[in-house]
Amino acid sequence: MARARHLYRVDLRRATVPSGPAELSLALRSPSRNDIPTLARLMLEAYRGTIDDEGEDLAGAESEVTSFFESRADAPIPEASIVGEDRAQMVTACLVAWWSETEAPLIAYLVTHPSRQRQGLGSRLLEHGMRRLIELGHEEAWAVITEGNTASEKAFQRHGFVRVDPDRE
Repeated sequence: MARARHLYRVDLRRATVPSGPAELSLALRSPSRNDIPTLARLMLEAYRGTIDDEGEDLAGAESEVTSFFESRADAPIPEASIVGEDRAQMVTACLVAWWSETEAPLIAYLVTHPSRQRQGLGSRLLEHGMRRLIELGHEEAWAVITEGNTASEKAFQRHGFVRVDPDRE
């Protein structure tokens, strides 16, 4: 059953983002197409048993991640995307893409392995993505969050994202 999703927007010109990367005990790097299988497994594990779990299997998750990397209209922004690894094991990722619907960047995925959640890793990667978008000259960014995903809602709101009611646009 598909759940309602809500739009969130941040004005990057007014966002307060730390000027440098936070100290993390992770190896950070940009993701590539070679990471599709690993990103798909990370997404499945991160979503399993949560409000975002729609019963996907590995093939479906790999298809979704492949679509992210291959989209032309909503192309990835590799300079703003990042993955974090601990002992060569991917534990968190922030994937940013151009969103043709808003003509602005979209934080498409922000996922952390369940064993590493509640350690601030997702927030640090979100800050990295926002900082890079500011450096690239973008003025706003968007996110789409499933209704009831209070952890994501709070994390994005702490970084200045505000829920947008499309009926008022």
